[in-house]
Amino acid sequence: MNNPKIRQVGIFTESEEITHWLACTLKLTTLSFDSICILNKSSDIAKNSPSLIIVTERKFRALYNYLNKANTLLPVLVVTRDFNGFSVPNANRLTIDLLPLPAATIGLLEHSIKAVFQDFKLNQELTKLAHYDALTGAANRLLFQDRCKQALKMAKRSKRAVSLLYFDLDDFKPINDTYGHDIGDELLKRFVKIVSSVSRETDTLARLGGDEFALLLPDTPESELTQFCQKVVQCLAQPQQLNEQLIEIKCSIGAVSTSKEEHVTLIPQKLIKKADQAVYRAKEIQGTSFVIV
Repeated sequence: MNNPKIRQVGIFTESEEITHWLACTLKLTTLSFDSICILNKSSDIAKNSPSLIIVTERKFRALYNYLNKANTLLPVLVVTRDFNGFSVPNANRLTIDLLPLPAATIGLLEHSIKAVFQDFKLNQELTKLAHYDALTGAANRLLFQDRCKQALKMAKRSKRAVSLLYFDLDDFKPINDTYGHDIGDELLKRFVKIVSSVSRETDTLARLGGDEFALLLPDTPESELTQFCQKVVQCLAQPQQLNEQLIEIKCSIGAVSTSKEEHVTLIPQKLIKKADQAVYRAKEIQGTSFVIV
């Protein structure tokens, strides 16, 4: 099992004795890490941003609640007082392993940390396969619908607008037929890269079909939508060098904002359908263009 590179180890216990033992023993392992931080409360995680947390049973519930609320994924090693005294809750989004204190040694601590990191990495890879498009790295339809649902829930509570862009790439099949599927694949990846470059971290770009994409813009009123669409069109206007071929990425964009909707009636399917319908109007305009409905 290879040594993982750990930026910072967080120790979260109620016992100075356990904290001292963990801090000293970690330094005796062959593990590669930059620093150790002592967490006095779960909110200290935000200040220190550890890449691994070692926690005792008594502190685990507070840690578990905090990580769920903050939507944070981390590998967690739980130090138990005995071999059978801790039952791991249904923490399906967390990667957890146990370290029984009565049997704890330098070697066991090192092995346990390596194992939980290996499991964490595997879980991340499986999550990526389940929620992201393998070719472009954009979110898939399943993840997009979930993000859209959550954004609309927030909009209903805060009365803040949500906007959505639907992209249909024009002339994609002729490009595939003329230059081959390798160029077609590069075009899709380049499109995602360009749109992502003008998007915020809170936005979600998804591939919904072969050459159809959607971009979710939380907290974006219609008054900001036109300017954003113009920015996307300008970025796509530049011809792209794809495997020695100079190709323009053309697309029709349909856009919609919840500003004109009653928040209590919003559902993801309705928002996506309205944006999709706007695409057909955008296709009537020559070249890359957008229509907001």
